[in-house]
Amino acid sequence: MTEPFTASPGQGSAKPGTLTVEQLFDQLPPHWSRILASLMRLVVWGLLFALLYVLRSFFLLIFLTFVFAYLQSHAEQALAPYWSRRGLRVSIVGLVFLAILAGIGSFVVPRVIEQAAVVADNYPKYIALIDSEIVELSEAYPVLRAALPPAPTRGPDEHPEVHNSPT
Repeated sequence: MTEPFTASPGQGSAKPGTLTVEQLFDQLPPHWSRILASLMRLVVWGLLFALLYVLRSFFLLIFLTFVFAYLQSHAEQALAPYWSRRGLRVSIVGLVFLAILAGIGSFVVPRVIEQAAVVADNYPKYIALIDSEIVELSEAYPVLRAALPPAPTRGPDEHPEVHNSPT
């Protein structure tokens, strides 16, 4: 069985009766070669966007990897006049990046811990406020009543911060 097309570049056919890709494109009318070239570009761009769509959850990781690689490469090249050994330059730039990240982390982490403690302390209040907002919305929009389960009955003593809040 002979293959109709071969991808091997050469002066002639690989086997008698077969065509190379270049010979196939040469046999097409001029407007078809432009159409096929445009179609190939469209397919390549479509595959690129499809790959980006499939990997959309990793996009930030991939993007930041390229950004940090670009920054480290240029910072390493900027140190070339001062140190001739590339390993030393790469190590210095890497340690500086780690020091910057540690410095930023030392300022951010304590604030995040404080705010997490505030959220944990006020969690019951937040849940009660969300419940009261849902009840108010279901009263204002009767269509929502069918979508929401019936609200449990509570007395005003159970959540005084909700019932005594000014509205």
